[in-house]
Amino acid sequence: MSSDDNKQLARSFLNDVLNGRDFAAAPTFFTDDTTDHFAGSMSTYLALAAFPDFHLNIEHMVADGDFVTVLATFTGTHRAEFSGLPPTGKGITGRAAFAFRMSDGRIATTWAEIEPWGLLQQLGAPALT
Repeated sequence: MSSDDNKQLARSFLNDVLNGRDFAAAPTFFTDDTTDHFAGSMSTYLALAAFPDFHLNIEHMVADGDFVTVLATFTGTHRAEFSGLPPTGKGITGRAAFAFRMSDGRIATTWAEIEPWGLLQQLGAPALT
């Protein structure tokens, strides 16, 4: 697939699954043996319930052959328990970085980085020591 096709695949995954909450579609984006280097991937899906208006905005995307890197911002409102914190009604903003390796039109490897401490601070979590 071309770099543009790979970028479109990454964009579709982020928009359909994360922004669109179409979790049932998630497996259709991945190879049967996808390697996930983001230990919090499942917790990401669960955290979306805590921020029902969560929205990811793709700021920048670069593709080089089978690799796609995405820099994004996100927003949401804390409406349910998150990391042990009861709902606060506070809005959050944050940054995320994703990288994908594509194979035969599907995602074969994923990496993601979302800085959790800033989110917890925005929600008024006690200082971490």
